[in-house]
Amino acid sequence: MTSTYARVSFALLLAAVCIVGGAAEKKSASGKSSKSETEKQESVGGRLPRYFASLVDDEQREEIYQIQAKYRKQITELEEELAELEMEQLEAMEKVLSTTQRKELAAMRDAATKKKSSARKK
Repeated sequence: MTSTYARVSFALLLAAVCIVGGAAEKKSASGKSSKSETEKQESVGGRLPRYFASLVDDEQREEIYQIQAKYRKQITELEEELAELEMEQLEAMEKVLSTTQRKELAAMRDAATKKKSSARKK
């Protein structure tokens, strides 16, 4: 009776290992295909906006990627211009501060930077 129980247990264990292994293999295979799909999208030029993926066909998808590529350079230039304006704004606001306040601000920024870097090391 014990050997029958051992055989059944072994068979169940073997089946469980096969099922888990098959599921992991299936997951890694699906991950590879989505990765290659992502690489294709990036090389073509983008990502679909939220909720578009289930709505569009391949032709529409390519057209959307072309539209994104058309506007990408202009958007990048505007983002850089915005970053420059934000820096100018910050500099102008800092000029309002007294010398002592600027020193305190610098100390606060240094402390935050050190705290951030020490948190990353952990």
